Amino acid sequence: MLNDAETRIDYLNFKIVADPVAQMIIQGGDKPVSIGVSGNWGAGKSSMVGMIAESLKATEEAGKYIFLDFNAWLYQGYEDARLALLQRVADELAKVVKDNTSAYEKFKEFLGRVNWFKTVLATAPVVTKTAIGIASMGPIGGALAALEGIVTKVKSIKAEDVPAYVETCTKNLPDLKEYLKEATEKSMPKEIEALRNSFEKTLETLDRRLVVIVDDLDRCLPDVALPTLEAMRLLLMVNRTVFVIAADETMIRQAVRVRYGSEALDEDRVTSYFDKLIQIPVRVPRPGPNEVKCYIVLLLAELAVQQGALDCSAFSDAHKNLKMLLRKSWAGRLTRDAVAGAFGANAEKISEYIDIADQIAGIMTASSSIGGNPRLIKRFINNLMIRKAVSDSQEMELSFAAMVKLHLFERCAPMGAFDELASLVANSDDGRIKNIGKWESAVEEGKEPEGIPESWTIDFARQWLQLSPELKKIDLRPYIYLSREDKARFEPRKDLSPEGRNVMSLLTNTGRYQSTLIPQIRAINETELGVIFERLRDRVIAEKWSSVSMLQLLHVPMAVEKFANPYVALMSNMPREKSVASVIPVLLRTSWATPLLDRWGSGNDDLSRRITNLRSKGSVSDGNFCVK
Repeated sequence: MLNDAETRIDYLNFKIVADPVAQMIIQGGDKPVSIGVSGNWGAGKSSMVGMIAESLKATEEAGKYIFLDFNAWLYQGYEDARLALLQRVADELAKVVKDNTSAYEKFKEFLGRVNWFKTVLATAPVVTKTAIGIASMGPIGGALAALEGIVTKVKSIKAEDVPAYVETCTKNLPDLKEYLKEATEKSMPKEIEALRNSFEKTLETLDRRLVVIVDDLDRCLPDVALPTLEAMRLLLMVNRTVFVIAADETMIRQAVRVRYGSEALDEDRVTSYFDKLIQIPVRVPRPGPNEVKCYIVLLLAELAVQQGALDCSAFSDAHKNLKMLLRKSWAGRLTRDAVAGAFGANAEKISEYIDIADQIAGIMTASSSIGGNPRLIKRFINNLMIRKAVSDSQEMELSFAAMVKLHLFERCAPMGAFDELASLVANSDDGRIKNIGKWESAVEEGKEPEGIPESWTIDFARQWLQLSPELKKIDLRPYIYLSREDKARFEPRKDLSPEGRNVMSLLTNTGRYQSTLIPQIRAINETELGVIFERLRDRVIAEKWSSVSMLQLLHVPMAVEKFANPYVALMSNMPREKSVASVIPVLLRTSWATPLLDRWGSGNDDLSRRITNLRSKGSVSDGNFCVK
């Protein structure tokens, strides 16, 4: 499976943006820089900010930078975002200053300011609760409670200052909240300036620049996202600082509106709020067809490496070659042969994957449901591989290319189109969609496919129908079965009558062929009997061609010969090694099964010997046949 986390491996040619941004940081010298990397969910913001850091680390200037990753989302619900960021900065600086005496003295001052902020933010709620307890416990008990509460919950207050602090609290109970607010307001601006100065002097003494990579900000709730931005403002515009912030700009704008009220801020003021934080806006480039094609083939090739079909060195070489090709992708379409050429002699090992990438890249780029989104493409492939594993475990022996084509329809077709396709398959006699061959031929000849369901739309149908393989000769029931997250998709849109439900119950609960059921089956109208046949046929595939399911289904064509051809078509696809001892005696009593039995008997295995042996004994009498 493919990891859905951010990656520093460049599959989408993001380095063409990351490298210039890194150079802009270097050219900025000691001046403060703030960079905002924006893009929709799954567009690759996390990968982009990571690659900017990697590009910076690969330069000759790398030794002048201290790198810090900060994920605001991890602290949501556990710690104040402002304190979390300040503490992470302090922790990172502590690792660097320990061997520099001058810098350590400056750092101690900065650390003291950080602790002051922690005390202010933590003390107010603690002392407020303590004051309430004091009012009901009396002066002595209240003082002890205050002492215990403050010592326990406010670790940063020095021990010698606790008595005076408690005395202040007890003397000013009526005005406690106002006192705290006033004290904080008086000292906060001065403390902020002192914190920024001590921070800047620490970096100056170290002769280093701090690069803070802020990720997942747009995952946070507004009451976390905005305080994190405000915390960054404490250190923004301080010399020798670089902030690279990954966030969906739309989400941040919404957080600003939620925080300050949509009526209080118009669009210009929301924009101004964001622009004051970000000096250099960078948008993750949306992948085009060439980028998507390379991305898909690299993801599939990565799976080939996991499966042992391709070695790591061959993959690495192909990756480098594809990146070179993408640098000139502006010149025109990246052909299938060019992609194959990137893999050299190893192209034949993943030829099917290259064909698939070449065909589906266009739809996955143009489709509004995927739109070239890297995360959605990766999830598409992961889901596809899960379905392939399911089909392999059930020995369905399905075409992987057909599986891709059906899954692409399911994911990218207009709303309701896949349900319509599944319904057409479920209500067909052999799992083939009527007229699909005609539509495929029309598209191949450059004509409009006439008579397609309205929900498909002409534009999508034209793109999809021209993909390989052609589906006119393929039984699509097992492919629809694999999409059974929505059960209604692969069952006909009809309910059964009480008589139909009774027959369905009798058939699904029997383990043998019972001729006594034939009259009840014939009493059901053919339309409803078709529904029963389809559901039993799906059961045969779902249960890996079990003898019980095949025998249950056999009742229907034995009762109404109209269903003989669909039954024969299904059984013709049965793997020969599957046991059919229960159905052969019944089929020998019919004429319509003779061609099927002849094919089964033409081999040199247990199946053919069993048929020859039973035929040599002559006709089989009517009766019940149990599964052995």
